[in-house]
Amino acid sequence: MRMAIFASPIVNVMHNIFKFPAKVLLSDTYDYEKKKQERNNRLSSDSREFEATVAHSMGHTATKEEVDIFKGIVKFGSITVKQIMQPRLDVKGIKENWSYSKVRAQLLSGGYSRMPVYRNNIDEIVGMIHTKDFLPYSDINDFDWHSIIRPTYYVHEYKLIEELLNEFQEKKIHFAV
Repeated sequence: MRMAIFASPIVNVMHNIFKFPAKVLLSDTYDYEKKKQERNNRLSSDSREFEATVAHSMGHTATKEEVDIFKGIVKFGSITVKQIMQPRLDVKGIKENWSYSKVRAQLLSGGYSRMPVYRNNIDEIVGMIHTKDFLPYSDINDFDWHSIIRPTYYVHEYKLIEELLNEFQEKKIHFAV
């Protein structure tokens, strides 16, 4: 009881000091939550309108998969390379000084049709190897595979994938760093 009597004036002063800032912060939070709810309602409404438009254009009720495909098509123009690229840690590559047998084993175990060739680490890309280029030499045990390294095509991570796809089609390439 003595502790409560002693602490009550201190708590009263603290309450008076922080009453106004607390009101401001709480009102900001309420405004934020209200705007967030309105935005979610608007997005939900837009989503229903989009689904109705898709269903109308297809002549039947669209499935969730069909709607998702159309949403992906609409979003396609705003997606950047960074959003779809393979993370650096997941990239499998071939070291420039490897033997032909080790390169062939890496290509077979990698499961990719194209792999980067690097010098000291994966950040020093010197070219690209295509699995199909190895097919004529599959019977040879010792082959200088460096002669079939192709040049690397570099792109900026903030390039839109729509632009990148157009470049791929024009240059007839399928892989970029």
